[in-house]
Amino acid sequence: MSAKPALLMGTLVAILITLSRLGNGEAAPTAQPLAAMPMATAPVITAPLATAPLATAPLATAPLITAPLATAPLITAPLITAPLITAPLASTASPAPTAKPAPASYSLEELLAALRLVETGGLKHEGRHATGDGGKALGPYQIHRAYWKDSGLAGSHEDCRDPAYAREVVQAYWRRYCPRELAEGNLEVLARVHNGGPEGHKKSATLRFWRKVEAELQKARGKAELKAPAAPRAPRARAKAEPAFC
Repeated sequence: MSAKPALLMGTLVAILITLSRLGNGEAAPTAQPLAAMPMATAPVITAPLATAPLATAPLATAPLITAPLATAPLITAPLITAPLITAPLASTASPAPTAKPAPASYSLEELLAALRLVETGGLKHEGRHATGDGGKALGPYQIHRAYWKDSGLAGSHEDCRDPAYAREVVQAYWRRYCPRELAEGNLEVLARVHNGGPEGHKKSATLRFWRKVEAELQKARGKAELKAPAAPRAPRARAKAEPAFC
């Protein structure tokens, strides 16, 4: 019998005896300490684990076969494009003003004639007897004394009543103060210098005078065109009469 069951059995017997005595009124005996018995322990056997050798084998790899991809030829065809038809948009905006025609070229004689008409109002005898500014302006071009002196021509101020002499005075004045414009035929500058002095073409007050001269130029040109004889018409050729057959 092993030590553990015997110990348990003894303990059980002792408990039963004690309970029996307690039932008879006896004092329970003092429990004696149990003798400690060494426990039998089985020896631990340690054995080295048998390890199987790890076999390593090279993996069989199949050869990689690369083949060129079969590509279909790229077929490009020209795109069919429809012609672009553009139509003008109907705009409701007012039409742009047409450019004014270039001014017609006028001769110096035409300018002098227009100046005389504006200065004298078309008086008879080419304005010989015209007098203005309280007697200070004389003749067809209403020339003042200072104007006549600046021309440098010999004679007198009273001589400016003569149309031929007055024209020479005006042209001499232009040669002194605006020779380039006289050579170029710049009629506006010539007219405004005549009306406003050496710097007259820069004064706004002389612009109105030039508009009047310009209107007379156009009026005279229109009259001249109306008076011009029409070109003779070429005679019409007669159709040759064909002989009549009976």
